[in-house]
Amino acid sequence: MTRQRQWARLAGWSGLALFWLCCQLPAMGQTLDIVVRQEFLSDPLLDEPRDPLLPVHPIQRPLSPLEKYQLELDLDQLHQQALALSQTGQPEPAYDAWMREVRLRRLLGLDQELAAIQRVGQRVRQAGRTQDVQLLTVRLQQIRDNLAEQSPLDQRRLQETAVGFEVLGNPDEAIATYELLKQQAQAQDNQVAYRYWLQAQGRLQQAWFKFAAAAETYQELLERLPPEELLSEDDAVLKQRYLQALIDSQQQQRRYQETITAQQQLLQHYRQVELLSPIPALEAAIARNYRAIDQLNQAATFYRRAYEDAIVQQQFAQASDIVRELAEIYQSLERVDDTVYLYELLLQLERQSYNAYGIAAVFDQLGQLYAAQGQTDLAMAAFREGLIVAQHMDYRQGYFRNQIRRLRGDLPTAADEADEATPAEPTGDVETGDTQGDEPMATAESDDADGTAAATESEAAASQEGWLDGGTTGDPGS
Repeated sequence: MTRQRQWARLAGWSGLALFWLCCQLPAMGQTLDIVVRQEFLSDPLLDEPRDPLLPVHPIQRPLSPLEKYQLELDLDQLHQQALALSQTGQPEPAYDAWMREVRLRRLLGLDQELAAIQRVGQRVRQAGRTQDVQLLTVRLQQIRDNLAEQSPLDQRRLQETAVGFEVLGNPDEAIATYELLKQQAQAQDNQVAYRYWLQAQGRLQQAWFKFAAAAETYQELLERLPPEELLSEDDAVLKQRYLQALIDSQQQQRRYQETITAQQQLLQHYRQVELLSPIPALEAAIARNYRAIDQLNQAATFYRRAYEDAIVQQQFAQASDIVRELAEIYQSLERVDDTVYLYELLLQLERQSYNAYGIAAVFDQLGQLYAAQGQTDLAMAAFREGLIVAQHMDYRQGYFRNQIRRLRGDLPTAADEADEATPAEPTGDVETGDTQGDEPMATAESDDADGTAAATESEAAASQEGWLDGGTTGDPGS
């Protein structure tokens, strides 16, 4: 059997363009040629001439069990032929064979047809064959409409139909199919089934960036759970999952106040079930959302709580991020003393984490802060300390030398300007600042003509034992 096809050629398209195409499939289905559509949806037993794989009868009748068995063997072989064609670089006849197989599978029953649609549907969608995807979609719609007329609904086959829509990249049709199942569960007062289908809808809504609908779905799921004190262990896990999905859906919409409300519910839930390790990160996320809506006092409060909990949990990297973000708030409020205190605290945290790169970054931030305040001596000292660390790591030495030169009123060198413009990636064991087996840290370089490399020999000797030492952590202040 021959028919005209309109092949979609996507060579050279970016992954984003392909994703956009898949999202637009429902709209593209409206342009499907009516002749091609009718040909694909028609009964294969009524074709003139018949497909060569079908027996010719003197009278019109269904296939006998023996004929169905033989057809199944032939279609399995057709599938193998399509695979061979595809593997030998002949996609056009391969996809023709697969679509022919799908169409004939319906004569073997709905289960075989649905399985074939899912299998072939994944291939045609990945290959960007728009017309084939459209044809499989309209056939699934036809199947779904027929199943919807049954009472009671055939849940298993409707679910397989929904999965088929998912495979074809059509979330709206899949969600509509789950809606049928959800309505039946509600009519039967089957709360377990209702929640199951509602979860399926929420998963699809979130996966396909329908965040407003997903937020409503997960809010409903939360409302259907028992009160906190009556939650079973399984329900407690579900509540955490629903809240996390609700938070993500609200955050994606930048609905910060609603996100904060859900985050505080999750925070309360973590404390109720004594799940403490995620708390610092969650409190920091709440602080960021308060910061996004310019409620800086509330943001600072949650940053302080997050810091305290991170220290208790020995999450020093998390604590460093929290202190850094809180310092940014205080710096924006021109609370210089509090900012300096936090940067000094951040130095202690980076030392505890053996994060040499972080230590250099903090000295840079301190140097810039002091320079902005006109405290040249303190800025010079901070940049010199940063250069000592940078020399130890062989990282951004030119940047720190240029900062020192500018403070002294000297012109930067061309070599250091190049290093400052394109900072090198950290090399060696930058994360840990491991000094084992290394020579003592560099001080003033012998080829530095103007003598502004980093510090004198005595400065370097005094700093060598201190730059990576541990220290006690403190309260970030209010």
